[in-house]
Amino acid sequence: MGVQFFGQFLLEEKVIKREQLLDAIDYQESQNLKLGDYAVKKNFISAADADRINQLQQSKDLRFGEAAVELGLLSNGQVDELITAQKNDRVYLGDAVVTKGYATQEQIDKALEEFKEQQAGYHPNQVELPAEIPDKELASTFFDLTHKLLLRMGGVENKLTPAKLVSGSVNIPGERVQISFSGNYNTRYILGVPEIVARKMAKKLINADDPSEEELVDIVREFANVVCGNILARLAQGGKNADISPPEDPPADVALDNEKAVQIDIATPDGDVVTVITF
Repeated sequence: MGVQFFGQFLLEEKVIKREQLLDAIDYQESQNLKLGDYAVKKNFISAADADRINQLQQSKDLRFGEAAVELGLLSNGQVDELITAQKNDRVYLGDAVVTKGYATQEQIDKALEEFKEQQAGYHPNQVELPAEIPDKELASTFFDLTHKLLLRMGGVENKLTPAKLVSGSVNIPGERVQISFSGNYNTRYILGVPEIVARKMAKKLINADDPSEEELVDIVREFANVVCGNILARLAQGGKNADISPPEDPPADVALDNEKAVQIDIATPDGDVVTVITF
């Protein structure tokens, strides 16, 4: 079955119906706040402070709490206090389904146990690349940053799926972008984002309920720029000079010519975000 989310499992096992799942997710999202919003609600920081922290997260690979401490807006103790309180207040999907009356607690407990058994062989927060990939540590950073920033910047829950080697060509669905590296490091970073996922990112980043096609393209391009900007910083720290191209619009089927590539499909509840690095 591959990497899944619990909601998808509940649908496949016919524990609940799709409209019930969507309603439960809406309820869950209305109750659960991101750490930044939670910190503002609890008067630990201001909304302007939260924006400053979010901006720093776009240039550095930092969790919200780590960025807040670096800016001097929160202490480590305050971050720990907020995280503990946030976890205690968190509503999980199974809780939301039960609260809405769509399943019993016994049904959810049984389904959750089966789901955990099914997913036990996967490591959805860990990048695992084949041994033949050159510069494995740097290559893994592309996937790791994409995974982290989808949640931090775009508000998109996601899980990493196993990597696969590809050659010849690769299919890139949805809103597509490509950025090329040259100099001391040569690669192409290619990203394909399903439209519904891009719309969620637009809601989070520019508060657009009905973004235009141009806005969706801009959101995905800016996201790719942030990922690649972080990679440039990593290269510079290691004494390597590299240049990146402006974001380009690749075709749906990208020819690899004399290149090989590694692909990781990043699973979301609304379809996979395709991420490719060439070598």
